[in-house]
Amino acid sequence: MDLAERPAPRGGEPPVALFCADVARDLRTASTGLLKDWGRGLRPSDSPGSAPGEASGEAPVPERPARLVVRVGRGTRRDRYDVEHWTVLSQRGGGEPEFCDHDLQADVAPDMIGAWVGLMLSRMEADPRVAHHGGRRVELVAPLPLLDRLQAEGWQRDATGGAPLGARAEVVYRAEELLPDHAGRDLWGTCVNRWRQLESNGEALALDEYHDRGMDDEPLPERLRDDRVIVLSVPSRLNHWYTQVWSAITLGVPVVVWRSSEFGRGIGSWLNPVRVGREVTVTLEEIRALPEVLHSSRSGRVSPSESGYIEGSLEIAVIYNDPFPVLPEPPPQLSTDSIR
Repeated sequence: MDLAERPAPRGGEPPVALFCADVARDLRTASTGLLKDWGRGLRPSDSPGSAPGEASGEAPVPERPARLVVRVGRGTRRDRYDVEHWTVLSQRGGGEPEFCDHDLQADVAPDMIGAWVGLMLSRMEADPRVAHHGGRRVELVAPLPLLDRLQAEGWQRDATGGAPLGARAEVVYRAEELLPDHAGRDLWGTCVNRWRQLESNGEALALDEYHDRGMDDEPLPERLRDDRVIVLSVPSRLNHWYTQVWSAITLGVPVVVWRSSEFGRGIGSWLNPVRVGREVTVTLEEIRALPEVLHSSRSGRVSPSESGYIEGSLEIAVIYNDPFPVLPEPPPQLSTDSIR
């Protein structure tokens, strides 16, 4: 019998946690803390590729969201697009998430992509494995020129299931140019290295293009080469916003935030540091919580009078390339060596 599958009695501890605690007590060694943590569903990780929030420590490790990864590419017909998706779910509580439930919808009209994503999200929400996760996230993957051409930031505003997609789940975008199999290991390594530094130092730098252009003291690409920079914030009023986003992506900046229209004020003093200057320090917690903070405002869980409310949150799009695996590993190619 798999103890991890046994439910906890009302008001009691899960059987697997009790078992691990008993074993740890009977062993009476100095290294049983790890066993007890494992029984409670915690899994510390010191590996170089650890995702944000997975470092070992005393604080509980936050649960990963259930993820729907959607890759959009050109279809075989003119002005049609292929929409491919995977779910990334844990088979049991505390288990490592796995890619599963793959499907491909070919030659989708551009105005139907948002609806297809909403349908796939509904299917994932009906999966019982979603209960093993803390929240839901949709990750939209495409080359940056295609994201621009399709005005993909509008997908999060598409009404699906009776509500905007961004109100149903965390919605972030991932630039295909940063994927390991597309850009090469060097660019992906730069992106991951910035996350490692953020994890290690607990803080990093955000640059904001809301500042007065007359205050420039050095070209933006030079500043973006600084490995301490993890965020670039770009307003839609800039004529060259696409160039700024492209520069950030091709230099390995993991998080790029922009407004898709002129709507209200900035999205918070740390992402719109116009009040304090062009450059501002942000913390690990602020960066790691960004998708969930946006979702809270998009879904109405935070009222305008509460701290953390973001005005016009559905008008804000975020390219968010964290070290979570984006696509499943390709199957090994058959060769005489692999057959042997």
